Amino acid sequence: MSGTSKATHLTRRRFLMSSTCAGTGLLVSSAVNPVALWADVGSQSLAPYLTGLRMAATPATAYRAYRSKVAANPDVKTWVQIDLGKSVPIDAIRLFPASERMYPGRDQYYAGEGFPLRFVIEAADDEALSAALVIADFRNSDFPDPWDNITDYSVLGAHGRYVRLTATRLRPVKANPSNEIPPGEDPPNSPDYTLTLAKIAVLSHGTDVAIGCKVSADVELGNKELRSQLTRPYRQDGEDLRVPRSEGMRIKRPIVFLRFWTGPALIE
Repeated sequence: MSGTSKATHLTRRRFLMSSTCAGTGLLVSSAVNPVALWADVGSQSLAPYLTGLRMAATPATAYRAYRSKVAANPDVKTWVQIDLGKSVPIDAIRLFPASERMYPGRDQYYAGEGFPLRFVIEAADDEALSAALVIADFRNSDFPDPWDNITDYSVLGAHGRYVRLTATRLRPVKANPSNEIPPGEDPPNSPDYTLTLAKIAVLSHGTDVAIGCKVSADVELGNKELRSQLTRPYRQDGEDLRVPRSEGMRIKRPIVFLRFWTGPALIE
């Protein structure tokens, strides 16, 4: 291994998944047996869009998700648009769900909050999208909750400089209940709605050409303070946590618990 001992190689992801957190004494117990901790999502309609990648938790401020302004009505439009700088071939749009909040009263992350319920993805060579090509269109039916699944929306023969995602129906924000949530149950919904995504990738010949590109958003609900998060650089060891799945594209939702641990850090 090029003279480097495996026992001395420790990345942030391995630290989070197999070590104590400095000053808190928390251990990510999914490092012990993540498969045993899954819960069934139970939706086959995600299958055509699955990448086999699952979003790792992003508690760090530098990697926080984009969140639109809060809406009181789910049936509103809000959009974000990426300027790639020039027209490029587009193979697919990849959406990364948010995974940065924990269940109230429980040391467990939940993912997919604020993923658009109905939306359309378009590309064009002009900023106003006057002659837009539709890459994915879910305006007439609810898209299933992806939880932590990173999803792709492929297209053939597409080119464009501008890529826009428009949400036409939003999911509710999770509420903060007064009582602890039992294992296996989700937080209740609040009366507020947002568009929330961790990242958007524009894949061209297998490369994400959106990294560092300018992002704009609608005036009414767009969040100018967070819109650049959608094209931020990837984390050092990637955005995803690879988890095996059983045959038949059975979708599972990983449950990542944190346990108290007083022993030394575990290093491979």
